[in-house]
Amino acid sequence: ELNALQSTARADNLEIAAAVARIEQADALVRVAGANLLPSVDFGGSGSRSRSAAGESGNARYANRFGLTLSASYEVDFWGKNAAATRSAAWAAAATRFDRETVALGIAAGIANTYFAILTAQDRLRLAESNLAIAQRSLDAIRARTAVGTATALEVAQQENLVLQQRASVPPLRQQIRQNTNALAVLTGRTPAATTVDGGSLSQVSIPAVEPGLPSDLLARRPDIRNAEARLEAAEADVV
Repeated sequence: ELNALQSTARADNLEIAAAVARIEQADALVRVAGANLLPSVDFGGSGSRSRSAAGESGNARYANRFGLTLSASYEVDFWGKNAAATRSAAWAAAATRFDRETVALGIAAGIANTYFAILTAQDRLRLAESNLAIAQRSLDAIRARTAVGTATALEVAQQENLVLQQRASVPPLRQQIRQNTNALAVLTGRTPAATTVDGGSLSQVSIPAVEPGLPSDLLARRPDIRNAEARLEAAEADVV
């Protein structure tokens, strides 16, 4: 179920969709910056039609004129300004791709944490309902003893108070499950009405083993670090 929620979020999450739109915008800016390195060509056309006054024959004359213009220009990037601007835009576009990966990882972590919170609340709810049932049976037993004179009204009142305490602990847990389910709906890009979570128990979750001795260069694969490096390269290109 958690894997299905993750897949839905990758496809429908609005924050990821916004990050993809920023990538497309950055790619367009790269093309705009790169246009300065290409020749500029202008083409134009014109046409006119004139009518002369009627001559001795009484017939007017018409004349058509057409013109075409073609011009080309090219700016020599002597100091490398345009090339540096293009390079800066390209690195900025790369940074937006790493930003999208960062957003996706954050969404994935949020879904996992929220899902585990639901499992925790469900475990606590089952425990609270079990405690409530036990307290209610104890209350019934004390009332039965009171009827035959082996228990006092004080014991009944104390047990009734315990039952009320156990009953009061149930609604907040149910509310917590609903709130986390609604949070999952936002993270997966769906409406709360269309989102249901079966859940289960934390005891059913198998934690993957992490082997010791992982190389430190794995940090270089983090998208937030790669994003910072790409933006640094873009800043250096702007300085040049």
